[in-house]
Amino acid sequence: MARTAQLTPLARNGTPEEIAEVVGFIASDKAAYMTGENVVIDGGRQCMCNFLYADRK
Repeated sequence: MARTAQLTPLARNGTPEEIAEVVGFIASDKAAYMTGENVVIDGGRQCMCNFLYADRK
């Protein structure tokens, strides 16, 4: 887990409560117009990986 935190731009792992907040939003009426989306909850890690490995493509 510590290694994952080091590779994340927010420099920490997410909490279960943070994940639940996103799930709660998606399940709410506030997200009623949202369809067919993949929501990545990773503290920016996906963006960082895309940046770090962009030259390998």
